[in-house]
Amino acid sequence: MYPYIYIGEKSISLYDTMYLVGIIGMFAVCLLSRKKYKTNLLRSVIYTVVTFAFGVMGAKLMSKIYVASLTAASSGEYVPDSGVCIFGALMFLPVFMIILAVLSGEKYRKLMDYMTPGIFFILACAKFGCLLGGCCYGIADENGVYNRHLDYLVFPVQLYESLCTLAVTAILAVITFKRNKKIRYGALYPIGTILYCSARIVWENFRYYEYDCEKNFFLGLTYWQCWAVTAIIISVVWLIVLYSVKSYELCPLDAENIFENFINKLSEPPKKTGNKSKKKTNKKHDSKNSNNIKSNKDKKMQ
Repeated sequence: MYPYIYIGEKSISLYDTMYLVGIIGMFAVCLLSRKKYKTNLLRSVIYTVVTFAFGVMGAKLMSKIYVASLTAASSGEYVPDSGVCIFGALMFLPVFMIILAVLSGEKYRKLMDYMTPGIFFILACAKFGCLLGGCCYGIADENGVYNRHLDYLVFPVQLYESLCTLAVTAILAVITFKRNKKIRYGALYPIGTILYCSARIVWENFRYYEYDCEKNFFLGLTYWQCWAVTAIIISVVWLIVLYSVKSYELCPLDAENIFENFINKLSEPPKKTGNKSKKKTNKKHDSKNSNNIKSNKDKKMQ
């Protein structure tokens, strides 16, 4: 594993390069599917950049949670902060994307479906970047790949995770271009999450863990297996809610509708009881005046 390539005196991180490849791939996927979602070129660029930024925020947030969790589980043992944990992008992106849906005016479900294949493509590139950088490595394996940090051969678990995530991306792309009415908008992300996390649970058994509390975090599961199970449960609930609503337009998983309803309630003028009573009294006066006019006309006729 070679974390840098050198061009003259300049060194380029292959780990960071894979993120760049992921962003370009996400944008390419968005371009291919933008007509299907009726999105213009400028919006595709903005959505790609903002989604990647939200993913980085989620990865950094997960890193803080990781440190706090393992520190508590290890009775205060020092756990270094890695800076980013890629799984955080998967977990927290749906929450952050509500902001983008509200600001852009896009339907949340359609926006998530539009960006989902690209999101998983970036995850695949990030895992391959881990392989090149030598982090998140597997257990010792005589037939594995060389790890510069450990100075021995390890199982290339990052490679298999990357390939599985690419397969998930391909499945999501097929659903995108050949979807029917049975696949509701908003279903792509939970489907991808269930597929990815199911594979992640398997490959975590071949990963090396520096801390015992991380390897046996809860009920015999590793730390990231626990998160994967949590993500699967949330995704299943997401799909149940999505398909249990009879009216498609009244789906509760639509951030724009939720936001609009909230704004409409705030913008409604307060009800004034005084105005109603005035209107009623005005109506009474009008009826009396009309009656007086009629009586005067009758007198003149006589």
